[in-house]
Amino acid sequence: MKWIIKKQIFVPCHVSIDRQGIKFEILTNSLFYSKKIFQSTWANISSIEERFSIQNGNYSYAIGFKNPQFKAHFSIDENFEEEAENFFKTLRFYQEIKKISIIFQQSQSSNHFPDELASS
Repeated sequence: MKWIIKKQIFVPCHVSIDRQGIKFEILTNSLFYSKKIFQSTWANISSIEERFSIQNGNYSYAIGFKNPQFKAHFSIDENFEEEAENFFKTLRFYQEIKKISIIFQQSQSSNHFPDELASS
C-alpha cells in the first residue's frame, strides 16, 4: 500500500518557483497527504531530475528534499509540453544560481584567493 500511495496517487497541485525556493499547494483534499502546502528553500533541495516515460510519452520531474527527506514527483497535464520545458529550465536556473552563490560565499569566507586575483 505504501508504494501505491507514494508512486501511483497523483493529485492536482499548483507549483510556484522563485529566487527563494519552491512551493507547491495541493488543490484537492486527499486522504494520503496531510499537508496541503509545502515550501522549501533551494538549500533544502538535494536533487532535481527530468524523466521521460517511453510508456506514456511524457516528461515528469522529481525533486528531492533534505528535510523532511522525501522526493516529490511532478507530471504536467497533456498538451503542456512547452510549459513542462519551461518548468524544468526554471528549476535548473534557480538551482544553478544557488550553487554559484554557495561557491561565492565559500570563497569569501576563506583567505584563499584564486591565482588570477592574487596576481593582479
